[in-house]
Amino acid sequence: MIDVIDRPDPEAYSIEFAVSYPDEERVVADLQIAVTANADETVGISTDPPRPFGILAGKEVDGAGSLAFWSADYETSDLVGTEGHSLTQMTQPGLITRLQPGESVRSTYSVRRDAELGSVTTNLLPGIYEVVGVGSDLFEVNGTSPDVTLQISES
Repeated sequence: MIDVIDRPDPEAYSIEFAVSYPDEERVVADLQIAVTANADETVGISTDPPRPFGILAGKEVDGAGSLAFWSADYETSDLVGTEGHSLTQMTQPGLITRLQPGESVRSTYSVRRDAELGSVTTNLLPGIYEVVGVGSDLFEVNGTSPDVTLQISES
């Protein structure tokens, strides 16, 4: 079971996570992430490719657990190389996606048992996980990490 236990609550934007559990042996859960610009100002999302959120993973806060988040966006990006559910190349130019007031972007990631994101694989252990960018660790909204944490419990 995966629960979102902490997420930022700034006035300028909102970040939402929706968790679903597909009936697929190699997929632990699907996470849909959405960021919406709430205020009267532009919101900037800084990532490595692919847009809108880059290559993400879950890193256990106080342990050795890890979660490899797979996105179909990896397979369609010219800046990311893949083979099956493994990354073979990551280009890190640093991208900024700008949202005007009221605009949203979203993407779906699967926590896969068979995904490899460089040195990150899924080592599913109960615990608290921070959502982080892979590579240069770049995943920021308006210049700061969104500090989203997930709790993994045995089901």
